[in-house]
Amino acid sequence: MADITEIQIEGKTYAIDDFELGELEWIEEEMDCPLDEISMSSMKAAVRFVYVIKRRDDPDFTLDDARKLKISIFAAPDEPKKPGAKRPTRAAAKSSG
Repeated sequence: MADITEIQIEGKTYAIDDFELGELEWIEEEMDCPLDEISMSSMKAAVRFVYVIKRRDDPDFTLDDARKLKISIFAAPDEPKKPGAKRPTRAAAKSSG
């Protein structure tokens, strides 16, 4: 396989050897290429791996659910945040008075 030997999602590492053949076959079919040509730098591949992993615990989890997740799902739990990076927030509501 090209560059996929393991995938880290929500701080948990999944070895490619832990995937069922049917799961990997589905990913190949979705990507329309063999596994050794799939790169995790592809968001299309990332969505499909997240989908397969999340469905193990939640059979109702959908591809659209996977698409709605933030890229931070791949960050290690102890990975430092970039300096100066702030989470977007809404402006506080003004009180009338």
